[in-house]
Amino acid sequence: MASVAVEAELAALVAPLLAQPPPPLLREAHVPFLRASLRRLSPGHCSLDAARPWLVFWTVHSLALLGERLEEGQAEEVAAFLSACRAPGGGFGGGPGQQAHLAPTYAACAALATVGGERACAALDRPALAAFLRRLKLPSGGFSMTEGGEADTRGVYTALAAARLAGLLSAELCARVGDYLARCQTYEGGLGSEPGAEAHGGYTFCGLAAAALAGQAHRLHLPRLLHWAAQRQGGAEGGFSGRTHKLVDGCYSLWQGGVFPLLRSLMPLLLQQLRPCRPPAAAGDAAADAAADPAVLGAQPAARLFPWAPPCDGAPAELYCAAALQGWLLCCCQAREGGLRDKPGKARDLYHTCYCLSGLSSAQHYGAAGALGAPENLLARADPLLNVAAERLDAWLPLVAAAGEPDTGDTLRNDL
Repeated sequence: MASVAVEAELAALVAPLLAQPPPPLLREAHVPFLRASLRRLSPGHCSLDAARPWLVFWTVHSLALLGERLEEGQAEEVAAFLSACRAPGGGFGGGPGQQAHLAPTYAACAALATVGGERACAALDRPALAAFLRRLKLPSGGFSMTEGGEADTRGVYTALAAARLAGLLSAELCARVGDYLARCQTYEGGLGSEPGAEAHGGYTFCGLAAAALAGQAHRLHLPRLLHWAAQRQGGAEGGFSGRTHKLVDGCYSLWQGGVFPLLRSLMPLLLQQLRPCRPPAAAGDAAADAAADPAVLGAQPAARLFPWAPPCDGAPAELYCAAALQGWLLCCCQAREGGLRDKPGKARDLYHTCYCLSGLSSAQHYGAAGALGAPENLLARADPLLNVAAERLDAWLPLVAAAGEPDTGDTLRNDL
């Protein structure tokens, strides 16, 4: 009952905001906020000293989604700083002189792919990175986050995503990944951090994307995953929560909202798994038709303000209400002074700016309705598996391929 009361209170808070027409994306405020963040951060960021490659990625990726290039010389500065974060035994640490860890390794690789160019490519010590990833591979199919560190779903994703960005994805790295991730899927349908842990949005995205990168998405129960993810869309707000009975948070626009483009790409497999679960519906069965309506799969009461529309021109059906998510982000998550936030009443920060914009881009490009509001609201498209701007990724991968392949085994094709 307490969660119902909190949901009602939050609904009353956001209703006046959502009742307005979709506001514009505040580009003129967000871009200066991000550019300033590349030069100098406030003293409060000292607590993120072990996450400095993340700060770089959150900033440059947000600028890329907004269609902005770095100022002259900044791409070289970014590459030089990330080179200084390389650890002697391969991989990247959270800052210069820090121990190599998979989380900043993925962030560094994604940031280098985003800024692009020969200098960024030279910042990758690919043979050392390949050796580092192999050392972290576990017999279970998972990965340790660092040598002697914890193993979780996040580790599998960051290892395989970094490998893909560096042109190192191999059969050796992907071995038994599906077995490990299947043990992390819970009875609810989402994935937890490790076997037996509660389903969580961030780990669910990481687990599904890692399974797809490894070509082993068939090891997950996709219909159950879809049901759980769709139920995380807030009935009052249109945004997503990270766990059952939790409040919405702007960052889950990507961690939960980004699951649906992956599932849509895996739809033949999802339908194949679904087929044994229920008998085929008779033609004209109204109850079956209603149950198959994509609007039923999401928490749709919020969508009356930004209603779900049937797909047209052969577009695939939506698995959630992308328009409602966009309405939440534009109305409730933008800070007037620039940057984006968790929810109204919270402060802006680079993390939420990155993942609110990433979720907004995903909803615009992979939702059936396109971009909500003015044409100027449209962001650049990001790759759904790696969350790197697609145009930047297309320019980056040939550079990596031209650098030559270390001895990593057979290069793999992913599920998407």
